[in-house]
Amino acid sequence: MKVQSKSTERLVDVSVLGSKDGELQVKVDDAQISFALSPEGKGAFRVEQKGASFDVYVMRDKKGTVWVHDGTQAYAFTLPEEGASSAASGKDKVVAPTPGKIVAINVAVGDQVEEGDSIVVLEAMKMEQRLSAEIAGEVAEILVAEQEQVDSDAVLVRIESSNKDEA
Repeated sequence: MKVQSKSTERLVDVSVLGSKDGELQVKVDDAQISFALSPEGKGAFRVEQKGASFDVYVMRDKKGTVWVHDGTQAYAFTLPEEGASSAASGKDKVVAPTPGKIVAINVAVGDQVEEGDSIVVLEAMKMEQRLSAEIAGEVAEILVAEQEQVDSDAVLVRIESSNKDEA
């Protein structure tokens, strides 16, 4: 997804590639970054990378701007608008039906999935829910990390349909 940095006015290409060995794999423009991300409370996360750790705070204001503060600087980003066709069908997204915690991500970006394949496991009220693909296709984007708390209706994974009529 393309993200507009409000501080630099630069368009940044950000992709969540998945997780490996407990670390989140993210591609920012042409650089691949690996780090552990641990939720510490509402909007607060501990980031660990190459032996260093620091806290970040994330929030979205009423205008939709996402703010990330690392303790010394604040960064503002504008996320892209959802496409009309995607919003209409909704089948290309795996969405949290209730608030909960992501306990497993069973796919990585680029994986081929079939309708009904288990994509994410969400724990809500001490019960695990397996969230499945509603369409066959390729995992295009993973928008969450394991152990992350999510709200109801949060988009967790986006799938590009192998049947272009479904997207």
